[in-house]
Formats: sequence, C-alpha cells, structure tokens
Amino acid sequence: MIIAQQATIGLARDFRESVAYSVGILGDQVANLFYYHARQNYGADPSQLPKGVEKFDQALRSLLGPGAFIVVRECAKRLAAVLGVRIEPFPDNLASLYRKVSESYRLEKWASAHELIGR
Repeated sequence: MIIAQQATIGLARDFRESVAYSVGILGDQVANLFYYHARQNYGADPSQLPKGVEKFDQALRSLLGPGAFIVVRECAKRLAAVLGVRIEPFPDNLASLYRKVSESYRLEKWASAHELIGR
C-alpha cells in the first residue's frame, strides 16, 4: 500500500509539472495572468493539482475558450513522455486527462506487480 501511495504522489507531481509546462508555453505573462485568474475567480491553486483540477479546467476554458485544448494537448504530450505511456485520443480537459493517466498508471503498476509475483 505504501508503494501505491508513493506512486500516486509521483504521478500528482508529474501532472503538476506537466500542467505548469503546458501553461508556460503561452508565455510567462499569460501564464501568470491565468494563475491569478484561476486563484481569484475559481479558487484553483495550481500547486495543489490534481486536487481542484475541475475548477482549474473551468478557469482555463473561461480564459482561453477553445484554446484551452492546446494546453490540455501539450500536457498530455508531456505526461506521455515523462511517464512513458501512450495517451490516445487526447482528452478534452485536464480532469479527464488525469483520470485517464492515473487509471493507466494504476493498471500498469498492478500488472507489473503480478508479473514479478509470477516469476
């Protein structure tokens, strides 16, 4: 159980870093404006992700409209590279992305543990 908790903590950290990277592609000024908007208007704290990811998604869509998908797509690409997983198709929001990746991650770790036990 402790291993699963550590893996979840690592996944949450990788998710936060991927979100920060993806928001950062918009430029520092836009990223800072977005983070301010997310905190002030939605109570979404990027340092607490994935907690509050739904509010973070709302803030992203309210500021960028359909352009929010660019951030989600970049985040999915970054997570796929960091975690070595395949994410297809790309989800349309960060909450769905986190659910998809965490489920895949959980299943992969479960399968790996059973492979080790079977040896």
